[in-house]
Amino acid sequence: MRIAAAVDSARFAWGLHGFLRQRLSLPQAEEIVRRRMPTRDANFLSVAERAIFANPASPYRQLLALAGCENGDLQNSVRNKGLEPTLRALRDAGVYITFCPLVLEAHRSTISSPKRKTLRASHD
Repeated sequence: MRIAAAVDSARFAWGLHGFLRQRLSLPQAEEIVRRRMPTRDANFLSVAERAIFANPASPYRQLLALAGCENGDLQNSVRNKGLEPTLRALRDAGVYITFCPLVLEAHRSTISSPKRKTLRASHD
């Protein structure tokens, strides 16, 4: 498990390095956003399915499960109401995640749910 986390971290760092080297002008950035907006909802649902619901270790999956939200629920809400209203409804229901800066240990996060259950997700 630690090897997989190290590989993931290295992959992220390498990708971040390349991302930060690339400079975009404001018009280029605006064009990218304009081009991606029509598929934003579908892209969100695709990422949620792969990174959250297909990943039993995902802290977001645990959080959504505590709120009684499954993949189908999220998909139906985004398709019927849109992404922004769905995200607002989840936040208003207490579904959100906050990252605590170096409180006791580095790389810890606190997850809050409507039931006020606190989970600790370690990224060691």
